[in-house]
Amino acid sequence: MSNFSSAPPKQTITWVIQIEAITDLLKPDEEGYPDHALLDGYRFEDDLTGFGDLLSFKVEDNGTPVVDYDKDGAIDNGIYNEVEKTLIYHFPIGATAPQTITFQTKLSDDNLISGGTVSNTGYLYKDEETKPRKWGSDKVDIPEPSFTKSFDLKDGFDNENYNPAGRQITWYIEVNSPDLKLYNLKIYDSLDDELTWESASWQVWTAATNEGDNPWSTTSPPWWTAQPGDSIYEIGDFQGRGRLVIVALIPNVEEGEISAGKTHFDNEATATWTGPEGTTGSGEGATGEVGVDVGYNAITKTVGTIVGRQIPWTDKVDLKGQGSNDYIEALTVYDLIIRDSETKESDLISKIMNAKDEAGEEDV
Repeated sequence: MSNFSSAPPKQTITWVIQIEAITDLLKPDEEGYPDHALLDGYRFEDDLTGFGDLLSFKVEDNGTPVVDYDKDGAIDNGIYNEVEKTLIYHFPIGATAPQTITFQTKLSDDNLISGGTVSNTGYLYKDEETKPRKWGSDKVDIPEPSFTKSFDLKDGFDNENYNPAGRQITWYIEVNSPDLKLYNLKIYDSLDDELTWESASWQVWTAATNEGDNPWSTTSPPWWTAQPGDSIYEIGDFQGRGRLVIVALIPNVEEGEISAGKTHFDNEATATWTGPEGTTGSGEGATGEVGVDVGYNAITKTVGTIVGRQIPWTDKVDLKGQGSNDYIEALTVYDLIIRDSETKESDLISKIMNAKDEAGEEDV
């Protein structure tokens, strides 16, 4: 006995159970059938808990349909309990293997909304036995929607110079859902308070016809002329690969000042959606937090070779073309050396006194 499934073309799964010759199904005292192909007294059972409605049920005897059921009819020699979600079929007297059972189920609301793995096991019992003689299992993987975030950074580097004006971050929130349609898709993305919203658009992936062509198309809405007050971008119904593109401006320095350090920005997007009409519940997804550093450290410090008790520190200032001559002339660098938090003051005094004694000097 084997169980096969087909990937859902829309909102259903078709399960196919093949019952072959059953030479290993009969007890030793059950004799009289040379090929042991008779299915007298056998029943097929399947628990459909976790699925949607049973849409169809069909039994074929050596390729000839003997039972054909749709939801408005009844199953000959069988029963489907819509409340307990149990499916039972009794093979009629004279039925022989091979037999093929095919039935179709609707996906559950959860699977229709968020995908996941759908498993099913069919069992073959004899007479009133509660322990199955045979069983077969299979599963269908319905890819879940994925959400990822990336960015392009336009920083102020220009060869050896740095100009903090005109810097920006372009955030990309990509949605990939080739198998499920996301209804009423909404993306929430709140920018860092220091960033200024510049623009936002929705792009759809299209296969580029020529090498070098941009595969992302922005020829159709939605797009936004102002930042949503609640930072929620309403995409609508969507299936496929698309992305929300948000351009954010990085603040410039005050007039007469320079950019002397790195600034770190984090961003995360979340998404919500619903299923098709008639389903209940909703789906949720997130990109995870992505960070980016902007700018550079204008002051760097290195330490040279320690000789005796002397530690040579070197501070290097690189303004990369920033600042006027007056600014540079007025520039002051402060260097504060602080002992390690685990070093006690008494240890320092002791070392100073020992150094004083070794040098034979009054002041060290």
